[in-house]
Amino acid sequence: MNRRDFQSAVPPIPAHFVHAADAALAQIGRAERRNARRGGRPMGRKILIAAAALLLLAGMALAVGARFGILDFYNSVAGDPIVPPEGAEAVIQSDVARLKTASGAVITVEEAAWSGSSFTVVTHFVPAPDAEGVPFPPDLRVLNAEWENLGSSDHFFPDGSISWQHSGRVPDADAAPQVLACVLPVQLGGGDGVVEIPFETRHSDAGAKLRLVPRNAGERWSVVSAEIDCGSLESTLDVRYRYEPLSEELMGVSLRPFTAEGEEIPWESGSSAWEEQADGTLIWHVVLRIQSMDAVPETLILQPKVIDSYDWLEPIVCDVVPVEK
Repeated sequence: MNRRDFQSAVPPIPAHFVHAADAALAQIGRAERRNARRGGRPMGRKILIAAAALLLLAGMALAVGARFGILDFYNSVAGDPIVPPEGAEAVIQSDVARLKTASGAVITVEEAAWSGSSFTVVTHFVPAPDAEGVPFPPDLRVLNAEWENLGSSDHFFPDGSISWQHSGRVPDADAAPQVLACVLPVQLGGGDGVVEIPFETRHSDAGAKLRLVPRNAGERWSVVSAEIDCGSLESTLDVRYRYEPLSEELMGVSLRPFTAEGEEIPWESGSSAWEEQADGTLIWHVVLRIQSMDAVPETLILQPKVIDSYDWLEPIVCDVVPVEK
């Protein structure tokens, strides 16, 4: 059997399985580190493998369900490391909107939540009986407020239906209306063309706002400003910083948050950009989705890791100060 025959006989590993494996191993690693700090015995190799298998099977079981909600996406095979705290489901709106097209396709906004500055929407699409192919992932739009896209994901199901998840952020949630007017355009083609389903999302939880005050600066990077908007489902970390990359650091850095005890706070990339100042310097801007914390810590640590490298830059220790509203 040559290489081409082998590749035909053994299909590539699905991307969602790879993501699930990465998430499972990362989750086990965090558990092992917590266990070591508490003085527990190291987990054996067989236990680690069994735990990884159970996590993978749990994620794959979710993938064959009929529909996904917001909490399902947090725990899906995509391996989102953020776990909403207990009771977070109270801010989720259900059965938000529904549209049946001329061809018989059904689009349902299953759930929506706007907590703190970030919001999440889950839409379920059921194709028409004689439909061919699948629609392009839609682009969520907010009509009555300034907002930033924090990413999207989807899940395909054996019955041909699709669940879409969209995350976004309203930078100045305090000045925004209490209800976001949204629309989801879906390009179906055929007799339907582009259909739009409008819906509204309530601001169900203002959350706390925290400011991070740096105590130090690194040799090649320094924090200009940093804030956390806390929400019931997740929080958002907004950081502006100066950074001087080396010539071989072609992909920049990823910014990671840690507790004062050195434990990494679960995070997912949101949006990032840079801007040139009048003096010729660059200010890097990154927004991360991070795990909501049960209590406001006194200290957080920000540390950049060079992408596609094992190199870490110096950590910057920040005091956490609540912002009065």
